[in-house]
Amino acid sequence: MKNAIFALLLCACASFAQVTAVFTDKTDIYFARRLVGERLAEEHLLQQGAQLLERNYRIDYGEIDLLMEHEGDLVAIEVKTRDVLDLEQPEEAVRWSQLRRIVRAMTTYAMDEDLLVA
Repeated sequence: MKNAIFALLLCACASFAQVTAVFTDKTDIYFARRLVGERLAEEHLLQQGAQLLERNYRIDYGEIDLLMEHEGDLVAIEVKTRDVLDLEQPEEAVRWSQLRRIVRAMTTYAMDEDLLVA
């Protein structure tokens, strides 16, 4: 792996009418949308040549939706799923505190897997 560690923010846009029609509970609808968005993002990045390392990587102080390797770089992907009517940009949905947790989790993963180059 190269020294560079960076985070990528990705928005998966789709119509979820078919997915949400199956669920009645709001929690189930949220989970279904999130799952569809994460799978769309993963599929797109795999087609771009990235390699999936971890899905939903969690530690006590952080969580990363997708961890991938692309062109020698470790990439953390935070997926923000939106439908076509949502006006909020994905980068507006990530607070600095969440970004810090993602960076800490990513650094921990890189250290545990001996991916950091001195």
